[in-house]
Amino acid sequence: MKRGNENGRKKVLSIDTMICDLRTVSEETLQSYEKINISAMTVFVTERTQELFHRYPVNLDAMAVEKLDENVRLVEQNGVYKITDQVQAGEPTYLTVSGQLQIAKGAEKALESYVKIVVNGKAVYPKSIEKALVGKLTCNGAMTVYPDDAILLKKS
Repeated sequence: MKRGNENGRKKVLSIDTMICDLRTVSEETLQSYEKINISAMTVFVTERTQELFHRYPVNLDAMAVEKLDENVRLVEQNGVYKITDQVQAGEPTYLTVSGQLQIAKGAEKALESYVKIVVNGKAVYPKSIEKALVGKLTCNGAMTVYPDDAILLKKS
């Protein structure tokens, strides 16, 4: 993030990041900058922040802009992330996995918490879970769907 101030003039804000959560940005923050440049892979906004951006000099360059409520929890995981049948539904969550997502048979209740799941890698889940993932799962990689009665073995 870069900020510059030249002889009392308003500053320029530049943000260059993978994920940028702008859901709680205030109007006071936006009006304190002459120009705001945001470059990100994914940007999270609310209806309110979108309206604010139209009134201020915000230049937004993003691969994806996701509209979420402020109460949605953001979870990022590198490596393996498991959703099991032991976990009950919790607070609304937006999950990003860079690696492998493993969903266990019977995890439909746990999946109710997730407003969206983005996997950059591989998603592995049983056939019975497919309906619970419709409109919720985006996978940039491979998906392995196995029969419910199958037993997954480790590569070793």
